[in-house]
Amino acid sequence: MTYTSNTQERQGTIDFIRNQFSLGFKPDISLAYHYSHPNENGRILKETDFKGSKPDRYSLQTTESLWNVVTRDKYYDKIRSDYDSLIKDTKKVKNLILHYLYGIPRPNQTWKYEPPLLMFFHEKNRGSSQFHTHVLLDSTGMVTDNIIDIKDILETSVRTRAQCISERKDIYADYTRDFEDSCFYLTKQVGSGFCGLDWTNSNFIPKSNVDLDIA
Repeated sequence: MTYTSNTQERQGTIDFIRNQFSLGFKPDISLAYHYSHPNENGRILKETDFKGSKPDRYSLQTTESLWNVVTRDKYYDKIRSDYDSLIKDTKKVKNLILHYLYGIPRPNQTWKYEPPLLMFFHEKNRGSSQFHTHVLLDSTGMVTDNIIDIKDILETSVRTRAQCISERKDIYADYTRDFEDSCFYLTKQVGSGFCGLDWTNSNFIPKSNVDLDIA
């Protein structure tokens, strides 16, 4: 698979991830999820049928007042495009993952648990300023390493408690097939001041012998 972005920020991030791999991070589980937005609960109605001669007009059909819908959607458009809000939501999802996939109900009590290794990556949706998130996980210490059971836990215990996760779009979960390809794929948007790797919520192997210069 070929990726064309080749910025200094991206190369620095790739070098860091590769170093984590060399130090022992073996992410054998990959996740991805989208964030909730009120327009998920409406129904898109096609109002015209121009047979391809020009773009058709669509509207969002809802039982709520237009004023409430517009005000609320503007609010969600703002927070779903705000990086600080994204980091806060990610922390909530991370704590649920630690609780229900690793059996760690109080992640802040670090003296009781060996923090599992995981990396969060954020990407902007195509043609949008809003985000979705990928996660690389090491299954060591998980309550199960069966992908079907993992999906079930994510769709029940995690989804029902994470209001920020989309109600309509599935949570993706699968075995990680290729570390190197994941490294390139998950950094494809890194550059121009945007670093997709979440340095706040990821758990890294502390020691690193690689000098990084990430702007």
